[in-house]
Amino acid sequence: MKNNHVKNLYLHVGMSKTATSSIQDTLYANRDWLEKNDYFYSKKLPKNHSDTFRMLFWDSPEEQHTSIKLGLDVVA
Repeated sequence: MKNNHVKNLYLHVGMSKTATSSIQDTLYANRDWLEKNDYFYSKKLPKNHSDTFRMLFWDSPEEQHTSIKLGLDVVA
């Protein structure tokens, strides 16, 4: 019996050179197909969103180059 309220979350988390950019490029290019087939892939994130999520795990995310480029700062 399938539980319709249960959803799956697929994450590719890898170190550098583990095909992360290739996977993101492919998923990004196929966003419409994914949506039509009931897969969610954010249309708000940039194509390569590694830096966006990497900031979540830094001790000082405000020092990360994407934060600096975007003018982001720590909210106390």
